[in-house]
Amino acid sequence: MRKRFLLIWFLTFFISSSLLAWRLTVIHNSIAIASKPDNTALAPEFPPLLTNNQIKKQPTAPVQHLRPGFMDGIVFPQWGKDAYSVRNSAWNYGLQDIELQTNAGWLSLPITFHQKSASSTVVETRSDIPSPQALAASITQARHYGYKVFIYPLMTVDGVNTWAGQIDFSSQADANAWFASYWKALSPYMIAANQAGAEQFSIGNEFELLEGHFDPLWEALVNKTHEKFKGHVVYSINWSSLQYLVPGWLGTARLDAIGVSTYFSLVDTPQHLDQPGLVSLWQQRVGSKIDRFAKIVQKPVFLSEMGYRNTSDAGYLPYRSNTGTHAPRDDNEQAYLFEAALQSISQDHAITGVFIWAWNIAPYSPDNKPAANVIEKWFSIL
Repeated sequence: MRKRFLLIWFLTFFISSSLLAWRLTVIHNSIAIASKPDNTALAPEFPPLLTNNQIKKQPTAPVQHLRPGFMDGIVFPQWGKDAYSVRNSAWNYGLQDIELQTNAGWLSLPITFHQKSASSTVVETRSDIPSPQALAASITQARHYGYKVFIYPLMTVDGVNTWAGQIDFSSQADANAWFASYWKALSPYMIAANQAGAEQFSIGNEFELLEGHFDPLWEALVNKTHEKFKGHVVYSINWSSLQYLVPGWLGTARLDAIGVSTYFSLVDTPQHLDQPGLVSLWQQRVGSKIDRFAKIVQKPVFLSEMGYRNTSDAGYLPYRSNTGTHAPRDDNEQAYLFEAALQSISQDHAITGVFIWAWNIAPYSPDNKPAANVIEKWFSIL
């Protein structure tokens, strides 16, 4: 009986002591936690997660570029009041996709103007162009991604023949009126582009007839643009303009460079082109003409647009989105042509840059096609 009593007493004492020790531990920890001003400080701190875009920019091995300073760009057209806006999902996704798929260092952003006829002296802005403030915000966003930015105007003429190359005037008075209207429409965008830090601005694009005369008005436009825009001031001619005499005003010292919209046919009839021999064919039919022009103007020349359809006849009349030949889709033909062009350009120091026409614009778009892999390969080393 005495042994049983002692056993019960011992167990009771042991359990009571254990409960007391547990309560003291809880009280101690509660006091310690309560004494901290911010309980979240107890959690470990981790660095923020990187986005895909940031991961791509992490330095790896240094790359030896073949052409330092070369403009490796993609034309990324958007239309409407929300063009180039954070509200435009195509724009937001495109900024990431272009870098991931092509490694482009430049973006070319066209802005659209209109006039009612080729002889109209009134230049208009309509609902397919963003405001200057919206353009500035988009430039800031693109530069945040690491792109350099090139802004250029696209003029559209109402009617059947919409090409700006048909615009011309028979009198000095009409030309004066048009240049005044053009400046009024264009200058707010060059001011916005300058404020947002765009690197390059074009005063015009493919005015094939108009660029051939009225030299004093063109020179005045170049000079006034330099007063508003502190980056490079350029002008872009069409490929077909290379058959004419070079206008004198293109030689003005204040025009920093000349772009060429490059849509030369590689063949005279619609046909599929095999990859062997394409590099020499491209140099013969395209590169040699650009080299000759660069030698005449004695200033930097770049390809402001260069595009190929993803069709089996892509080397024939590449400026036409539809040749009427009903050629089947051929992604490899498009890739072969870009390979030939970029390989030739990589060795041609007369060509200082190239802008690929155009992201998300069928049938030219290289995105998610073999052509994007070709562009990424060359843009990574040029």
